[in-house]
Amino acid sequence: MDKVESPNNYFIISSRAGHKLPMHASASGKVFLAYMSEAELQNFLNNNKLAALTDKTITDKKKLLANLQQIRERGYGIEDEEIEPGAYSLAAPVKDASHRIVGTISVVGSLARIREQEDNILADLLAAAEAISHQFGYRFQSAPQKGLETGNA
Repeated sequence: MDKVESPNNYFIISSRAGHKLPMHASASGKVFLAYMSEAELQNFLNNNKLAALTDKTITDKKKLLANLQQIRERGYGIEDEEIEPGAYSLAAPVKDASHRIVGTISVVGSLARIREQEDNILADLLAAAEAISHQFGYRFQSAPQKGLETGNA
């Protein structure tokens, strides 16, 4: 929907707001795939070729499924030179009140620049995704602590 350019234009990423990228290769696309229903995911895999854009693009269905499992476990997606050599991206899901993915928020930049500050960028990205999700009515549901009954304060 939107794109904000860095004031440090040492590395130009050729993305455009609203431009479509292959779901199996982009961080945001892989986040969407990771949270699809099993039927939706199988439909995607059966009807789409996992085309190589670089030598790092995931083109094997088993490897993609393993990558999607990692995304579900850690809560964010990574694109590591899968679309464009030298580019690296992190994406986090934006969820609504029913816990469905309604969008993503991502950071794209040069591999070296993002990796050197990845922990800080990731913390900010996840916080932003959570804040936006909150505006869509999403509330994190944690399990009750062991030994405590629900409803007692």
